[in-house]
Order: sequence, then structure tokens, then C-alpha cells
Amino acid sequence: TFLNEVRQFKEGRYLPYYILSIFAGLRRSEVGRITWDDIDLKRGHVFISRLTSKTEQSRYVKLMPNVLQWLELCNKSEPILSVPVKRQNILRKKSGIKWQRNIMRHTACSMHYGYYQDENALTSWAGHSLRVFFKHYQNAVLKEDAIRFWSITPDGQPTQLLQSVI
Repeated sequence: TFLNEVRQFKEGRYLPYYILSIFAGLRRSEVGRITWDDIDLKRGHVFISRLTSKTEQSRYVKLMPNVLQWLELCNKSEPILSVPVKRQNILRKKSGIKWQRNIMRHTACSMHYGYYQDENALTSWAGHSLRVFFKHYQNAVLKEDAIRFWSITPDGQPTQLLQSVI
């Protein structure tokens, strides 16, 4: 899978970038500005400060249990690195994924809404407006598919969420 490719590529140094983009829905610019000090694994959230946020509004981004499992694999003594385009292309080619602009954030937001079915929770979590929600995310994903997404773990074992639909 794509995340396994990322995990193996360059000793996993880009894994935090992809995990936070795919599962926390952070914007590229936000991932590039945060540090491990902004991530509280015990409380299960990332703090996006007003200076880090595109919209200049601070927020806490709740992390699902699978995200915490992925982040536990990361080397917290290394900075969270943005991925140079050349390296992104290598990873995409290796995994055979067709890429679209903002696909990681859009996927996370669609899956968040599919799971919670709450547009206000989504806009607060993602740091965008209801207008953006109605344009991109309404009715995009079924709850069962969202549960499968939030159950993607490093070890491939079914999570409690996934067990509820199998």
C-alpha cells in the first residue's frame, strides 16, 4: 500500500507528513509549520495555531485512534518534513496511485463527514467554512467506507471501529 511505501522510503522520514495530511486533513502549509510540540499523542490532538493556520484561526484537530498508531512509528527526534515534489512523484509511481491536487485533505474531510455526519464538527476540525463543506464534502462517503478508512492501521489489524461493520 501507499503508506507502507512511505514507511520504507528514506527510513520513513516522510511518514508524519503523509499521516497528518491523509488522516488529520492538515493543509500542506500547516504540516510544514508544525512541530512535534504541537502534537499531543496522550490527548489525541494536533494544535494548529493562528500563525500556522491558513485562515488565521487556531484549532485543535482530534486524531482518530489509527492516526495515533501511525504516529507512534515516527521518529519524534526528527522534524516533520514536507515532501519535495520529486520524492512525492517517486512514492506515487511506486504505489501506482493517481494523484489529484489536495487529495489527502479532501479524503480526510470526506471521511470525517462520512463518519460523524456533522458539518459543524467537520468545519471546526478542518478549519474551513460551511461554503467549502457544501462544495466538496456533503454526501461524498458512506459511513461504512469511512469506518474502513479510519481503521487503516500499521499492523493491518481490525480496529474496534472496523469490527462494528464486519
